[in-house]
Amino acid sequence: DDAFGTIGGGHLEFEALRLARDAVTSPAATGAWIVRFPLAARLGQCCGGVATLAFNVVQRDGLGWLDAASTCLRTHTPIALVSRIGGDAAPMLVTADNVTGSLGAQVDDSAGIASARHHLALGTRSAMMLPAVSPAGATLMLHVVQPPDFNVLVFGNGHVGRALAQVLGALDVAVRWID
Repeated sequence: DDAFGTIGGGHLEFEALRLARDAVTSPAATGAWIVRFPLAARLGQCCGGVATLAFNVVQRDGLGWLDAASTCLRTHTPIALVSRIGGDAAPMLVTADNVTGSLGAQVDDSAGIASARHHLALGTRSAMMLPAVSPAGATLMLHVVQPPDFNVLVFGNGHVGRALAQVLGALDVAVRWID
């Protein structure tokens, strides 16, 4: 019934919301998956290029990690959410000293925890795909959240937006650049 935040608007966001709403109303939809959107051809966006979006359906009975995530964000503790692409396990929450949940396979848990802690230590603020570490492993999605003390949203990719993003990138603020 509702959506929070934005991925920049336009037809890409419309399609993403449609896919997300279809997933949450489908009893068969579980877990995480990736969709690549060729922007110019499929969506008629003048910028061209390709956008890759990750979707993750979280079932009500798989929310054990949510209380831990809320506590971490309230206390400004960096977290990483690890999801198994194509799997139906709830996300695993990783902090520097704790893990909540499991991806359902030891090889995925180990790879996810190691990568999450590596990126948490580096101060990474992004989401990324992690290829399977073995034939028995799965592709993982890692979303690292470093709660900043100060957030800045920069809208536009023109000369002013680029200059602002460059200057702000040198400061200890979380810059989200939206075009």
